[in-house]
Amino acid sequence: MKKLIQITILVNFILLPCLFAQINLAVTQFSNNSNVVYLDSWESSAPNLLRSELAQSKYITLVERDKLAAIFEEHQLALAGFIDSSKVKDIGNLTGADFIISGNIQKVDDKIQIDANITRVKTGEVHIERAFATDKSHLDKMIELLANNIEFFLTGDGKYKQSVSTSRYPTYYFFGAAVGFTAAYFIFNQSYLDNQKKYDNAYSLKDFDKYYDDANNSRKLSVVMASLAGSALIGTVYCWIKNRSIEDVSAGNKQDITFYPGIQIDHNKEVQFSVQIHF
Repeated sequence: MKKLIQITILVNFILLPCLFAQINLAVTQFSNNSNVVYLDSWESSAPNLLRSELAQSKYITLVERDKLAAIFEEHQLALAGFIDSSKVKDIGNLTGADFIISGNIQKVDDKIQIDANITRVKTGEVHIERAFATDKSHLDKMIELLANNIEFFLTGDGKYKQSVSTSRYPTYYFFGAAVGFTAAYFIFNQSYLDNQKKYDNAYSLKDFDKYYDDANNSRKLSVVMASLAGSALIGTVYCWIKNRSIEDVSAGNKQDITFYPGIQIDHNKEVQFSVQIHF
């Protein structure tokens, strides 16, 4: 019984660190591979935003940016694009990272695409997470989606998201306003008709003046409400049309890319070199 207890305690001490082990992650630079000039600023802003998002994960420890930059500068390593497979383990040893994220930014047809290349230091395998958007103002949403899916891929925490909603034009607010102003128009218009009828049936000068003023005021207010209802309706149609052209920020991923170098000597003593790339 005593041995069983000791074994159980030993197993717990072995397993618990594995269950709660932190993933050391290095986020390097992203490169703009498009001809779009305004995307140049994303080369620095995209990885910075990604670091901020991933830093919120309780399972991920990020390599400090200053430390990372100093190591890359000292060893004259490239920060952007795909990490050279021959340098992956060196970078991992220098930074202590289990995974290295680099990235590419490009314009594909009418969409902006960000590729986050997640390289496993131990094996050199590369997994790609992607985010697409049709509007340059959606960088924050693209990074939010990438960070969520990267964290899910690395830790299994949370769930994979295919898309996130972007800001929309306030169609429902305008529609609600149109309904409200329309209702107000009918109320004031009915008041106008009632006061006009009372005016027609009045017998004294005092009643004539009172019902005339009430009818006139109700008519003016009904005209104002009708104008506001028309404006709100125009706003509703405008927002509805604009929202039809807005697409949510969407995600995509690519299977791990593994490089297998090979060498073969045939019966003629000819040496053949080959590289297999598994997608």
